[in-house]
Amino acid sequence: MSLPCGRFYTLGHISSLVYVRENINLWKICNPSTGQCFTLPEAKRRERFSWIRTFLGYDPIEKQVKVLTITGGHGGDNAIFDEHHQVLTISETDKMSWRRIECGTSHSPVSDGVCISGVLYYKAYKHYFPNARMMIVCFDVRSEKYSFVRVTESSLGAMEPETSLINYKGRLASLEMKRSFGEEASTSFDLWVPQDSGKLEEWSKHTYKFPMSRNEAIQDNKLYFSVVTGKNEIVLFPRKVSHPFYVLYYNLERKTSRRVEIRGLKELKGKKVFAYLDHIEDLKLM
Repeated sequence: MSLPCGRFYTLGHISSLVYVRENINLWKICNPSTGQCFTLPEAKRRERFSWIRTFLGYDPIEKQVKVLTITGGHGGDNAIFDEHHQVLTISETDKMSWRRIECGTSHSPVSDGVCISGVLYYKAYKHYFPNARMMIVCFDVRSEKYSFVRVTESSLGAMEPETSLINYKGRLASLEMKRSFGEEASTSFDLWVPQDSGKLEEWSKHTYKFPMSRNEAIQDNKLYFSVVTGKNEIVLFPRKVSHPFYVLYYNLERKTSRRVEIRGLKELKGKKVFAYLDHIEDLKLM
C-alpha cells in the first residue's frame, strides 16, 4: 500500500501510526492500513536554529498520541541558547496546536526514541558537548515532564553512539550490531539490559553470535534492528530492498536464527527499508 506522500523520511512509529517528514516544514501522521495521512501544523521555531529532533509518544491511560519536538542552535554571537521544547497532541476532531513546555536541563538528543508504557526514552548529551557522558532522557508522555538518568562507568557501553534503545519484554534495553572488519557484515550483537527493572543506572551486557549456515545467509549482510517479538526473537533486516528480500529472526533463548522471505517487493529493489513489524492494523486514522 502506498501513502499520499512524496519522498519522505520516517521519524517514528506508534501502534497503527507512522510519523514521516517530507521536508523541514512538512510533517505528516500516516496510517498504512488505510493509506490516510494528515499534515501537522508547523512547529514554532526561533529564527536561528541548527538542529531539530522529533519523537512520537503514546499515553496508554488517556489513549493519546503526542509529538515532542526539540530545536536548538546558536545565537548571532555564537552564544548557545536553550532548546525550544514543544508538544502536539494528535487529534482528528480538535484543532491541533503546539504547546511550549519547560525542560530544565539543556541537552542535545543523539538517538531515535522508544516509547514504553507511556514513557519516551532517548539518548542525549548534556550542554551540547560531545565529550560529555551520555545520559538517558525520560519523557513522561502524560504529564509532559522530563527526568534524566546517568549510567554508571561500567555501563557506558550501553550508551555508545552505535547502540539503539529498544523495547525488550516491556523494558528499556540497548542493542548494538557488531560487524566484521572490512566487509561490515553483521556477525553478532550486544544486548544491554538494566540489572534492576526499576532502575536504569546499572546495565548488564549479553553477546549473541549469528550461527548462520549458507542457507540462512542474507544477500546484504549489514543488518539493522527492527523489533523484539512476543516469542523473544530479535528481528533484523537489510537497509535496502533486494530480490529476493529476507528478514532474519534470531531467537534469544535458543540462540538460533531463521530467515523469512518477504515477497512482492521486486519492483522496489534498491529502495530504503523502514521495518515496523509491531504495527497494529487499525482502520481508524486515530
